[in-house]
Amino acid sequence: MKSWIHKVGSQQLLKAPLRLGDLFRPANFLNALRQQAARQYKASMDKLVLVTSAEVHTLQQHVHMVVEGLLLQGAVLEAGKLKDVAGDSKLFSEMPALAMAWLTPEEAGRFKEGNVARIPMYLTPGRDKLVSEISLSCSGEAMQWTIGGTLVCLSAEQ
Repeated sequence: MKSWIHKVGSQQLLKAPLRLGDLFRPANFLNALRQQAARQYKASMDKLVLVTSAEVHTLQQHVHMVVEGLLLQGAVLEAGKLKDVAGDSKLFSEMPALAMAWLTPEEAGRFKEGNVARIPMYLTPGRDKLVSEISLSCSGEAMQWTIGGTLVCLSAEQ
């Protein structure tokens, strides 16, 4: 938490990669980012869409953050796309840094290329606390990742 406090004090919080797992209530932090984006767009918060990109530089012109330390279960993220995991792989794979931004539906449409799966992001693998859903490019049909139980979590601890 000390590093977060220092970043806030120096107004550098969104300029460096963040670990959402450091927070007690990461969903509240995402909502605060949503509020900031709504003010920038002069739009209703309810209309904004959370966009996620493995290419962290693509969202730089928007109110965004770069998140690191996310864990992926049931898939691997290679070259910015979800791919099948090998049978002998670890239970979780650490994801590369992802950029996240709340955008208007019109702006969000520019970032959807190919198949996009909506993956739930939980606090822990126990799936007790849903933080948000994130959209990730995928190989194959988007529904296969939902049926397969693919998830992102902030911590491997139960």
